[in-house]
Parts: sequence; structure tokens; C-alpha cells
Amino acid sequence: MSATKGLSARKGATGESAHAVFLIYIQDDGKVRRNFVEAKHTLEVFKMLCIGKDQPYEALCQLFDDQTHDGSDMAHYYDLVAKSVDAISEAFQEKEIIKLATGRGALLPVVSEQITNPTDFTLVTWFVIS
Repeated sequence: MSATKGLSARKGATGESAHAVFLIYIQDDGKVRRNFVEAKHTLEVFKMLCIGKDQPYEALCQLFDDQTHDGSDMAHYYDLVAKSVDAISEAFQEKEIIKLATGRGALLPVVSEQITNPTDFTLVTWFVIS
């Protein structure tokens, strides 16, 4: 099972939109398969999975309902959201380190513009591929 998260950052940490959207493809074990920098590839994979399908797979929906007790036990998925936020934070930190190493004029963003906390995001949507 894999989960995909669409997270929207509330801070201007990207240097672009104050409400950037991040698409993360994270596996059930918490390993990030595709980070937000590979969003186009992730969308292509999902598109291929959906071509010709106009209805959900009822057996998989039932399996998800059974595993989560009809959605009342989402702890595993909350953990995956936290891991997704960590992956985004790490990617931004790596990006900033590269900037510092390659340019004399590079500056670290002020603390209020850094993405460091799950509360810096709003979960827009998520879906599970099984």
C-alpha cells in the first residue's frame, strides 16, 4: 500500500507562492518513493493507473475500511503525513545548504519562513494505492 499526500505550505518558504502545494508519494513503510520535486512523474504514474477506470475497486475500499476500522483508526496515515512533512523539510534544508556552498551571496531564510513543523502545512488531500 502506498499513500500520496497533497500538502499546502502556509509559509513563504519556497521563495515562490505563499501557498505552495507539495505532492509526496510515500510508501506504506514510510519510505518516500517520489518527493515533491518529482511531482510530474508521480502524476503520470497515477494517471496510468486510472486510465479506463471510472469506479473505485470495491474490494480495496473494503480492505482499507477493515484496516482503519471504517476510518476511526487513522494513526498509521497520520504518521505518514508527519513523515511527508519531514521529507519536505529535509529537501528544503538540502537546497539551502547547496545554495550556501555555491554562492557567496546566499542567505538562509529567516526562521519564520522555514518549513519545520507539521503545523506549517494544511493537508489538502490524500489517497491510498493498494
